[in-house]
Amino acid sequence: MLRRMRICFWSASILLSLASSAVFAEPPRELPIEQIERGLSFTIRSPAQFIVARTPEQLTAAWRLLYTDAEGNITQPGWQVRYPLPQVDLARNMVVGIVLATHSNGCTGVRITSASILDTQIVVRYRERRLRTDVVEACPSTFTTGFDFEAIPANDLPVVFSEDQSLPNSPWR
Repeated sequence: MLRRMRICFWSASILLSLASSAVFAEPPRELPIEQIERGLSFTIRSPAQFIVARTPEQLTAAWRLLYTDAEGNITQPGWQVRYPLPQVDLARNMVVGIVLATHSNGCTGVRITSASILDTQIVVRYRERRLRTDVVEACPSTFTTGFDFEAIPANDLPVVFSEDQSLPNSPWR
């Protein structure tokens, strides 16, 4: 009988501890995001690339994804002139970004919607724009690669990307 009471006591203690940790968990802390560049590239790229750039070298390598193929060959001459490497104070900020896999129409794109610190990581939420099937859209018939680069406050926490599903009926899924 005493053993059964001890087991019940410890079980109740563990359940109470788990429940209180869930109740008292710290809510996500939203981070400010500042758009660096968003648009379409005509480079053929697959799969999608999720970017975290904390150093100038990482930012340069990420920016090159927009005008080079998987082997590093320049596919869009003049891109660097029209879109020079953005100037970002990497002592205060870091860059998060997404370069989508290439799509076969110009109605695609990507948008980073928020960044927050949740527990021990930074969560970057994004929406990908897809071709709608419920209406007729006039889309250019060209291969495009959507991208979005945003600056957020510098931090050493790991970064995870999560697709934002808050607008289920929108073309921005």
